[in-house]
Amino acid sequence: MEVEGAQESQEREHSSLKLSSLSLLLHVVLFSLKTLDNASPVPLIRKSQALMEEMQQIIKELEHLLSAERATSKPNTQSLQKVSKKGKKRESVSTSATKVEILWMKKSQEAALLLRYTWVEVDTLFHIYCSKYTSVDLSLASLMSQTEAPSSSPSLAHMETLVSGSFRLSVHLPSCLCYLLLKLLALQQMKKVLLDNTLFSEPSADALLKKAVQFILSELEFEVKPAEEAGWDGQIGSVEAKTYPIAHWNLVTSNLPLIAPYMSGDDAAHIAHILVTSALRQMEGPKDLPPDCLTLSLISSQLLQSPVFAEMQSLFSAVVWFLMQRIIDILKAGTTPKVCPKVLRLHEKQSGGIPLQKDVTQTLSTQELTGVLVEDVLASFQTADVLVLLTEAQTKELMRLLQIFTNLNPDGMSSEDLSLVFLLLFFIFASTSQHLDRRNLDSSESEWGICLLGQLLKILGCLVESKNFRGVLKLIHGSTLLQIAVSALLWHSNSVKPCVSGSSHWLDDVKAAQDFIRSLVNLIIVRNNSVRLNLDKFASFLTAKEVAIRQVAQSSSGASVHFLLAVLTSFSQAMITNLGRNQPMDQTLTQVLTGVTASLAPAVELVLKPHSASQSTRTLSQAFLVDVVTVMLRSDLATLSGEDQSGTQLILSHMTLYKSFCQQIFREMSSASRPMDFLVSSLCFLASFYTAVEKMSRGREQGEANDEAELDKLYSQILQAVYKLLTAPWLSPAGVVDLEPTVQELLSHLVERSTTCQFNLLLLMVKEGLDICNLRAGNYREVLSAVITIKLLSGCQLPESCSRALWLIAPQIISAMVFLVRSSSQDASLTLPFTVPTVTSLTSLLRCGEGFITNAHHVVLALGALQSLPLEHLKPSVYHAVFLAVHEALFAILQCHPQVMLKAAPSFLSVFYRLVASIVQEGRQRGDTDTGAETDVYLECSILTERMYSHIAAAADSFTTLSAFMVAQYVTERQKVTLRSDIKTHLTEGIYSILDLCKEQDIRFLKAGLHTGVREVFNELYSNYTHYHKTQRQGEDKYTV
Repeated sequence: MEVEGAQESQEREHSSLKLSSLSLLLHVVLFSLKTLDNASPVPLIRKSQALMEEMQQIIKELEHLLSAERATSKPNTQSLQKVSKKGKKRESVSTSATKVEILWMKKSQEAALLLRYTWVEVDTLFHIYCSKYTSVDLSLASLMSQTEAPSSSPSLAHMETLVSGSFRLSVHLPSCLCYLLLKLLALQQMKKVLLDNTLFSEPSADALLKKAVQFILSELEFEVKPAEEAGWDGQIGSVEAKTYPIAHWNLVTSNLPLIAPYMSGDDAAHIAHILVTSALRQMEGPKDLPPDCLTLSLISSQLLQSPVFAEMQSLFSAVVWFLMQRIIDILKAGTTPKVCPKVLRLHEKQSGGIPLQKDVTQTLSTQELTGVLVEDVLASFQTADVLVLLTEAQTKELMRLLQIFTNLNPDGMSSEDLSLVFLLLFFIFASTSQHLDRRNLDSSESEWGICLLGQLLKILGCLVESKNFRGVLKLIHGSTLLQIAVSALLWHSNSVKPCVSGSSHWLDDVKAAQDFIRSLVNLIIVRNNSVRLNLDKFASFLTAKEVAIRQVAQSSSGASVHFLLAVLTSFSQAMITNLGRNQPMDQTLTQVLTGVTASLAPAVELVLKPHSASQSTRTLSQAFLVDVVTVMLRSDLATLSGEDQSGTQLILSHMTLYKSFCQQIFREMSSASRPMDFLVSSLCFLASFYTAVEKMSRGREQGEANDEAELDKLYSQILQAVYKLLTAPWLSPAGVVDLEPTVQELLSHLVERSTTCQFNLLLLMVKEGLDICNLRAGNYREVLSAVITIKLLSGCQLPESCSRALWLIAPQIISAMVFLVRSSSQDASLTLPFTVPTVTSLTSLLRCGEGFITNAHHVVLALGALQSLPLEHLKPSVYHAVFLAVHEALFAILQCHPQVMLKAAPSFLSVFYRLVASIVQEGRQRGDTDTGAETDVYLECSILTERMYSHIAAAADSFTTLSAFMVAQYVTERQKVTLRSDIKTHLTEGIYSILDLCKEQDIRFLKAGLHTGVREVFNELYSNYTHYHKTQRQGEDKYTV
């Protein structure tokens, strides 16, 4: 009997494990299939419904079996405790049988719940997307308690049973998977209630939904040590004791938009605590886990960065308040050298600190907190004292908290929360530092302190640009904020060593400060409330620093010079960009700009003097100085516009400085290797300077001949400077590409109001540059300069007279470029640096010449040049560049010159055939080398080929008679090699679109005229086309589901 009992227990154990595996397999299969919809065939719907009914019956039987086992398991367990001491062997067998019994019940319970959850999810999807599917509610009798349900609705009763604890599991210690499945079922019932207006309007629905949320959030813990953090692969079958917290947290976070409206304040505070704490753990470094593994910290970080998170107001506010609590705790742990800030004293008065959520025991009002923060900020500004000193460890901890703030969308904050966050961070920015003494000139700002400043400035700049920031300006004036920010940064810049002032961290701080000042000044102007008062106050503050600028430039810190010049330029830029709103505003801004320019000019002149500036000021980058002078010039131009409207004489107040600076740029721009930012800044200055000179020459009544001669001379000098720059031997091809947008902007300024004589000079330089003799002499860079100029010029908005001149000479330019392409194609070393850019320029000219180039001969010439480009024996990177250039040229011809295709279709297809043949050869199977970055090149080229096929098919009028010829070419090449599967897929889809153009006689001709091997390839291709592509194109719905 004992042997039979052990055998029976073993069978039950095996059956429970098999049942668990099969239920998990069914869950994975059903969750991987496409759901039914209204386009699904009726037989498929019937079979799916039969499967759901059969699955429903299995779930019922399994739940009844578990209920019966639950009723009999308790007496059997009690009888085991009364076994006599003599039957130890029998007791051991009984204990083993009991363990097997518990395992059977646990696995069976998991399988029952998993099947029920799978059924509910699949049934819901079928019911939503397929109106032909009839949903039969799964009987809830087995899940409901014997007591009468408190609600008349079965769905509400089911939810009440799940969340109230009335539902009893079959085992005393259920597994983690059982708990998770119960929460998933409760969540599914919530969705049903929310989707059903009748259920949602029930009186008990709201209370029941809140109860369901409490049930889903119950046992939500986060007490894992960093070294013990596990990973979960996201599969429900791998949920166990270690991974259950991750699965539970993933369930909560992925459904927060659903459950957040029914959470209490304590729940929101608890979730905020877990979010922030786990997100901080993510910053500690990468974990040694598989790439697709989920962890608590990763889930939290992704949620904080999600755009949906800002829409959950209560939870978002709870996270903001929790972060402020942590930040104030760090400030309390710091040192207060003189007077303790009021906000810290006020915080210490309450026992619980700042509340984690505003709905829970809020002892400090928002108005009270903002008031003391404003007082602390103003006190720090007036006394010029540091209120809180932080250690390096505290600074690092603060930066980690601020990193979370950078992930939050400031538009999700309420006006009160945003005001508190901004004032708290601004207080840290203006009133805290590391352990340094402001009076000790030997102390220097540490790297962590500089990084903290930059991080604070970036967050403050984002907060200024948020939609609810205007409430902050009701608490403190914008000009006051600007003055405090400048004063704090000026002190920090005085503490920076010369070696640090050129570091990337300090440069990032300066850029962030400029962005902050621009954003705040722009807001003051857009807000249109006390604009004159705020701007005049800040301008007067900066003007008062003029003497300090000179002293600093002559003696000590170059970082201070750098920062003050950056502040003046960003202040000016903000006002320049807001010109043109209305006349009163323009008058205000131009008057303020006049004062700011008067303060900026002496500092710039002092820094530019080669012998007067100190060594520290010489560390300022050339690009920065050019940007400063450019902004100064634009400020002068804005003032000049105001004088133009008033009828006064147009004179730039610092024209001598601008002229000397322009000549300096001409000398240095192409003389030696220069940084890219300096080149871009120099080209921008030349554009602004030319605009200024041109504007002055137009505004003067006397001396017009001299002014025109001066303008023509400047025009010629700029063209020569650009020509020298593009031909400079030290400028790489990538550098040329980076410069193209700026050069095009400069050309736009030159040709915007250029005379016919000036534009002819430009065209003459281009024509001379395209001379083939330069290419034969080895000076391909000189030719490349003219080629790039043509490409950029064709994309500029030209005056009517200049446009006529350009397109009148365009045929000559096309002929010259065709000759250049044919000649350079013979030299493989010129393919990437010269031939490809020339074809790109030719493509741009053809694209922009739509409607202007009417002679088909010139387009046919371009096709002839494309025939000469090499496509064999090239490196993948070179092949991709050549292929892309030819493809874009063909597409431009097909799109912009369709009238030419009637005559040039054979030439067009000849070029395209070279592309097809090359990608077929390059895309062949090569064994182990079919993986890697190089193969992606060929895959992209095959995608382009497929698209070109589709474009050709769309232009059917020009290619109908040649469709059979194109198919024959393709199968002839295909017969030679075995293609990679991914490349074959795209090429096949492309040729299918050409087969759509073929008529019945074309197909018969191909079957009869092709050679034996090629005919076999075609028969296979046409068979697949008929079976898969043609039927789908004809719209037979029964095959498309």
